[in-house]
Amino acid sequence: CHACRSLHDTRARCPQRAWGGRKVQRLRREVLARDRCTCRTCGRRCAPSQMHVDHVIPRSMGGTDDLSNLQALCASCNLEKGNA
Repeated sequence: CHACRSLHDTRARCPQRAWGGRKVQRLRREVLARDRCTCRTCGRRCAPSQMHVDHVIPRSMGGTDDLSNLQALCASCNLEKGNA
């Protein structure tokens, strides 16, 4: 597998690529803690379950999953922003 460099059953998804995997959960916790569950766009504080973690530079445009490229946004700001 390219994601974790190990062999998998061809019918099984790689745990490193699955949404909500350990890496994604850890990054989400770190971003929400760093930003104190406060939206970077409007400044509103929300419960962690209502926050989105967003890429500043989208992955589709060459952005990475590095903490410096991730930000906490409230759901309404993130959905308004789109992929721009």
